[in-house]
Amino acid sequence: MTGGVHYLELRNFDNSPFAPDGVSQQGLRFLKIFLAYLLTKPLPNRDLTNDLATAQERNQLVALEAPDQPTAFRAEGQSLFLEMREMLHHLEDPVDGAVLDDLEQRLIQPELTPAAKLVAQMKDGSLMAFGTDLANTWTHERRTTKPLLPRLTRLNDRTQRFVMAAIQAGVRFYEISDGREGDLLMFTYDGITQILQDKEMRGRHPEQRLRELFPELPPLVVHQS
Repeated sequence: MTGGVHYLELRNFDNSPFAPDGVSQQGLRFLKIFLAYLLTKPLPNRDLTNDLATAQERNQLVALEAPDQPTAFRAEGQSLFLEMREMLHHLEDPVDGAVLDDLEQRLIQPELTPAAKLVAQMKDGSLMAFGTDLANTWTHERRTTKPLLPRLTRLNDRTQRFVMAAIQAGVRFYEISDGREGDLLMFTYDGITQILQDKEMRGRHPEQRLRELFPELPPLVVHQS
């Protein structure tokens, strides 16, 4: 077969201003469902060049549609939701089925989409006031949020971020105490064990420190605020 897919990019699902991280749990769960659905579809036995060109054309048409009006591809969208729902039925997954119900409602009622909600917030053709208020809201929420690791509230924020980075990288940790140095944390990875005091984990770059401690770690992606 010629013209196979060499690169796949998923866009515009993580830019919602109505979620503090740009994407909601619901959006992430839908992405999981959609990717699983794609894995169940056989690759068409034809040149994909025309299909990709048609997809780009449709993407442009949808981008230019009025956000609060029904899309011209509503029927195709509902057919896609039906197929994903059938897949979940075979997987006996009623929880994710509820996610599809909610998102399909946006297809039927476009005023529920993030784009339509943004249009409703415009004042004098601008979203500046809305954006500023929302940014202040998310900033306040981040600054007053509960600790990352509620069980380790005695540790400062930077130490908690170090522990979080270690967990994300697959490093196991344990709390220990020797009665003299106070509380210590023991980290283990691939046969290497490191015991650290709180002050040794307060650096601004936890991924760099973890790399020094465990050179065999895979590439780390640690998000810092």
